[in-house]
Amino acid sequence: MNHCCTRTTADCPLSSNNIFSYLLLTSIFVGAYTIAPLLAVKIIEIGPFTLPAGDFIFALTFLCTDITNEVFGKKYARNIVKCGLVTLVITYLGIQIAVMLPAADFWELEKTYQEFFGTGFRIFLATICAYVLSQFIDVHIFSWIRQKTGTKHLWIRNNISTFISRFIDIVTFVLIAFYGVFENEEIINIIISGYTAGLLVSVCDTPFAYAGVKLLYKLHPELKLHR
Repeated sequence: MNHCCTRTTADCPLSSNNIFSYLLLTSIFVGAYTIAPLLAVKIIEIGPFTLPAGDFIFALTFLCTDITNEVFGKKYARNIVKCGLVTLVITYLGIQIAVMLPAADFWELEKTYQEFFGTGFRIFLATICAYVLSQFIDVHIFSWIRQKTGTKHLWIRNNISTFISRFIDIVTFVLIAFYGVFENEEIINIIISGYTAGLLVSVCDTPFAYAGVKLLYKLHPELKLHR
């Protein structure tokens, strides 16, 4: 039975036919946001940019919410963000428990394990605050622009929403995590470098947003009728 609603464009587009696609987007989002902080332990240099290695997979999160927002609607994009928030909290708590548990006498990697996974509460707080602010704002701005532009100009809402939310994300994270730890000049350089790289990644992911939306509409034509 198809449970799609026809009352509005975003009330209830999920059905037995398309729910797997929605869950797939959710899985990619949650997976990318969970692993990005672990990859960020490595700092890389590409041309003039110095940034955490996790930034590239982190870009998938905005791509997933934008595609979801475009095809399924704002409510479902917000639900993905909520799932990601729960996953972040569970991941952090699980890691902290593992770090505190006593290591076996014969295991020789305890110091390395502690250095890699022993992230302090300040970093966790910075991650959560940046996540909540940037992701929900991204969903809201994308949806607001779509109400103004209709189905046209996906590239506008995709880029504008990501430009704004990425700025909020990096400023919030860096200030909470590193203010008082690094010099102000270093903090500003981290923000500028990270944000500039984020803008370039956002522009590059626009074709993938179009491809993702086109593929979902091809697989599930009923979704286009509701949007």
